[in-house]
Amino acid sequence: MIKVKISTAHLDIPIIQITPGSKGIIGNYQFFINQDIPEADWWVVIDGLAKKESVRCPRENTVLITLETEVVKKYQQHYVDQFNWVVTSQQTLKHPRQIFTHQGHQSYLFMKRILPGQSLESYHRQFKSYDELRSMTPADIPKSKIMSAVVSHKLRTEGAVARHNFITKIKEHFGKQFDIYSNKPDVFGPETKVAGYKWDAVAPYKYVISIENSYAPHWWTNHLFDAFLAGAYPIFYGHPSVFEYFPKNSLTLVDINDIPTGIATIEKVISENYHEKYHNEIWAARQLVIDKYNQFQTIVNIISKLPEGSKKQSVTIEPERDPLLVRKQKCIRIIEKIPIARNIGRLAYRAYRQLRYGWKRT
Repeated sequence: MIKVKISTAHLDIPIIQITPGSKGIIGNYQFFINQDIPEADWWVVIDGLAKKESVRCPRENTVLITLETEVVKKYQQHYVDQFNWVVTSQQTLKHPRQIFTHQGHQSYLFMKRILPGQSLESYHRQFKSYDELRSMTPADIPKSKIMSAVVSHKLRTEGAVARHNFITKIKEHFGKQFDIYSNKPDVFGPETKVAGYKWDAVAPYKYVISIENSYAPHWWTNHLFDAFLAGAYPIFYGHPSVFEYFPKNSLTLVDINDIPTGIATIEKVISENYHEKYHNEIWAARQLVIDKYNQFQTIVNIISKLPEGSKKQSVTIEPERDPLLVRKQKCIRIIEKIPIARNIGRLAYRAYRQLRYGWKRT
């Protein structure tokens, strides 16, 4: 067996469950996830590390998989330089051996954060496993509602503000046909629903509006494939390169910056019953998500095509350390403890958002 060490910064997420039988084995590859093992044939770091780690492996067989576009996160150069290969969609990232392709994102069909007092075992049971998802049929995912979207409350970028405006206008137009879920109440008004379990926010619906935080080649994430996994037809904002991965009629593209055309497109999708019309394409895309674009199958597909290093040696990788971010987070924690400072800080932040983007929370 080829031993692959997998390191992530999210130690509580049981990603092993998206492998067959939750065994961490695909073909001739065995994955050791966030485990301290003495040696490995490959070392793959998904996004970041929780701490400094070491293992004996060929230095040429170290791989970083980025999980954000440069709009959201720019990886520190000293961090990126520690790897021999980088799998990314970031066009501005500097590295001599980049692989521009889909990054194999993690599904979020589970409660994202562990609840106070919840046991880790209970938290892990919420995850949809590879075996559970693969065994489902359309009869297991009945559709009783029309359309939903799962949207973050964050408004940190121009794209996030455009997303907020688009979803608001779609709700105004489609009314009770359209349910909005977010991680906080009242983000889109009093009808905003809070879903602790994402499956409940997508599985009952025929159509899911899926909006990526960036418009970039090879950039599609759980926003898209969680809709497929739930047997829904995605109405998708993202780069057209998505059709390099999925059947043409398995989804419909919209532009969140062109609201009138977006509304007309969605009306056409619903009125012409695309969910039934393209049922086979949806389920073909769903199968691709499970078996081909599964996070671990993606890793196998990538490293199996790379030249292997031969000499094993002790390799140490340090996590990212952004001094400015550390200082910023420390200041925020101090301000949050002082009521007057906290209120002033929030008012200043809202004023900044309004000046920059013309946005005002009601």
